[in-house]
Amino acid sequence: MKVVLLFVFLICFSHLHAQTNPIQKQALLDFFNGTNGAKWINPWPVGNATSDPCLDNWLGIKCTGYNIFSLSLQGNSLSGTLPESLTQISTLQFLYLSRNQITGSIPQSYGKLVSLVQLGLDQNFLTGTVPSSLSNLFNLQSLFFQDNQFTGSLDFLAGMQNIQYLYLSRNRLSGTIPAVVGNFRNLQQIGLDTNLVSGTIPSGLGVNQNALQAVYFQNNQITGILPRSLCSVGICDASGNAFSCPLPGPSCCKVSACAPSGPSSPLI
Repeated sequence: MKVVLLFVFLICFSHLHAQTNPIQKQALLDFFNGTNGAKWINPWPVGNATSDPCLDNWLGIKCTGYNIFSLSLQGNSLSGTLPESLTQISTLQFLYLSRNQITGSIPQSYGKLVSLVQLGLDQNFLTGTVPSSLSNLFNLQSLFFQDNQFTGSLDFLAGMQNIQYLYLSRNRLSGTIPAVVGNFRNLQQIGLDTNLVSGTIPSGLGVNQNALQAVYFQNNQITGILPRSLCSVGICDASGNAFSCPLPGPSCCKVSACAPSGPSSPLI
């Protein structure tokens, strides 16, 4: 009988003390306050001091043991800005905050979230340049930043060697596509459409990838030769740019026009 009672006691004791990493829980509370959690469609029970994110299955929270590895609050009416405190959740692998009303810029410190595998901040009202520190996210496989108001260059892509799905569509990003993007062997889909991207397409794109499926480059300011390597890509749209003539052929990527050599030559 004593053995049974001791066993029950140990179970209860372990449950009471096996709580979410306290640093990570505080980071979630800061995140809740920073994104106006009281106005979320489905808010967390932060008013209950004994409620625990991992043990009580807070909305959008998934844990391994008592460390948080996933935070997903898509379409939950988050507003305000992204707090730097999220960097305290060093075990975070999946961060999805899509379809909200988040404003401001991405903190430079988010480059410390090196465990991230998937990052989705699309369909918000984020502005400013994407911090160069995000090039430290070498484990990242999926990046969804489309439908915001980001500006500046694409230099933050430099270290994302494992990226598979890259969507930056419908922002105000400018400058050239980094040459290193042509060497991303795992890249399957890339969307840069409806930005202010200029320069040429990296020569390695369509050559060095294992399974490139889709390329969306339409409505930019890209010039130069349209690489024939893109002819083998299943979905390819590069219309609304200023490629040099001649084009590879009508069955090779969707392109609306090309420009003969010469700085003043009109598109034909």
